[in-house]
Amino acid sequence: MDLWGSRDYRLWWLGNLISTVGTAMSLIAYPLLVFAVTGSALGAGIAAACEVLPYALLSLPVGALVDRLPRRALLIGASLVSLAATGTVPVAHASDLLSPYLIYGVALVNGCAGVVFSITQVAVLPRIVRADQLGRAAGQAEVIWNLASIVGPPLAGLLITRSATLPFAVDALSFGVVAGCVALVRARLNADAPPAPVDWRADLTLGARRVATHRRLRALTLITVAGDLPFAGIAILITLLVRQDGGSPTGVGAVFAIAATGGVLGALAAPRIERRVGLVTAVVVRGWATVLLFPLLALGLAPVWVGLVWAGLSVTISMMNVIQMRYMLTGMPEEELGRIQAFVTLLSYAVLPVGTLGTGALIAWLGPHGTVLVYTGLMLVLAGYGTVSRDLRSTRAGVPL
Repeated sequence: MDLWGSRDYRLWWLGNLISTVGTAMSLIAYPLLVFAVTGSALGAGIAAACEVLPYALLSLPVGALVDRLPRRALLIGASLVSLAATGTVPVAHASDLLSPYLIYGVALVNGCAGVVFSITQVAVLPRIVRADQLGRAAGQAEVIWNLASIVGPPLAGLLITRSATLPFAVDALSFGVVAGCVALVRARLNADAPPAPVDWRADLTLGARRVATHRRLRALTLITVAGDLPFAGIAILITLLVRQDGGSPTGVGAVFAIAATGGVLGALAAPRIERRVGLVTAVVVRGWATVLLFPLLALGLAPVWVGLVWAGLSVTISMMNVIQMRYMLTGMPEEELGRIQAFVTLLSYAVLPVGTLGTGALIAWLGPHGTVLVYTGLMLVLAGYGTVSRDLRSTRAGVPL
């Protein structure tokens, strides 16, 4: 049966898309609502931090729970908690009880539920599709993320023009739809192997130990996480590059739209490319393509060309994400996927503040064009590592191919 011929997969895809679009909307809606209520930029920053902080604090324990508790119940429960929390915002606003502290609390609860949902929905994927379909399914997961990045923020902005709390009402309803999609999935979502006895010390470190000791997964994770450093703050860098070279705010928006389209194309192409040339070749070619594309940003290009370069870079980012996710889903024990995905999630969120602050510091020190050259050097190192890495060419048991 084709991937899209599976009723369970269509439900998973729809629920994941709705959830991810809601998350993208909230990244805009929370800060703007706090700013509208208080006029405080600091308050807006606190609201945004409350939603992402749980990913850094709770990913590891949540991963242990995902591998032990009923995954369907976790997905539905997380969706219903988000529905209840998000729904309090428009109700409080209508009752004239809305305060920044209530918004902070809702953002924090939503972030906690989001950690549970995001880790669990990856762990259940091998139960929903066949092993030979996981590459395409991983590509579709990346497509969903890019589509949400395109749709979510503009949709939030459009709804806010009608009412500051309308995005929250729409988001609350969407969580109900997500819970319904999960409930309708027929497949058994937990691994067949019974869970091991609880050992929190071992459970919290299992993901790190698997990544550290599994040679190919270690190489893929290193390339992905280190490569995320420049891209954590690329929105700031691109905006300054376009504005410094005479681009308008409209030009900046066009650059972002073009780049997001590249991410979708990369996610769709990644499974086919890996299947034709193999994992190692795909990773190596992707690394050198990034090295060739990134320095073009320092040439003072017109906005449309900056957008096309960034779109090309987005293709390479999506390819790497899909390759790593596909390999993790097929190469790791199914009963450990929650804990392994939790560790990868933790690394991803740890990179964000480091990369953003690093980009800001480099721009202040060297300017936007100098920052591009520094990051090109980092990508050159990563491309060289991928080219010569024995870990990348190892089998699951660590024996060179």
